[in-house]
Amino acid sequence: MRGHPIGTWNLRLRRVAAGPLLVPVCFGVAALAYVAHSVATGDSAWDATVPLVFVAAVVLNGCVWLAAILFGRTRQLRSSWFVMVAILVAMGAAATIWPGWGRDVDIVMAATVIALGFPASCLVLILFRHSLPWGLQHLSAVIGALSVLGISYLQAFVLLPLLFRWRAVKATAPGRSDER
Repeated sequence: MRGHPIGTWNLRLRRVAAGPLLVPVCFGVAALAYVAHSVATGDSAWDATVPLVFVAAVVLNGCVWLAAILFGRTRQLRSSWFVMVAILVAMGAAATIWPGWGRDVDIVMAATVIALGFPASCLVLILFRHSLPWGLQHLSAVIGALSVLGISYLQAFVLLPLLFRWRAVKATAPGRSDER
């Protein structure tokens, strides 16, 4: 005998949201909507794909918050976070090799780094608005970007799971089973 249709959809939604499929599903929907909007407004392919990295960071941050709130754990999204950082490193390397191209994507990269760990990344930006001591002013951009990435990682995989730890305990309570 099959379960109630709402219960079946609830179980499927929980599996997608608690597993590694959350980011690809959300990113696919966001990318499709973004590209459809770009095509409808007549933007070129370049204008549609470069800011898509920013959209991916916003979606990933939203997925991390959603997983933390719903399940109290975010470790299933760690690989997606590292893929996003690898894309940013590749964009930075390409901007270094082709400086003309780098001028076009520096704002997108900065916004992406901030969006990856919003709101915690804003705290680091407030701290780094002052000059750095010990003659480190020439490294301020690198130190600032690494600090924002570090606080983004801490927010996603340490602070949010600690904040919503009670959800993880509730989800794994003895005698409770979502499986049928």
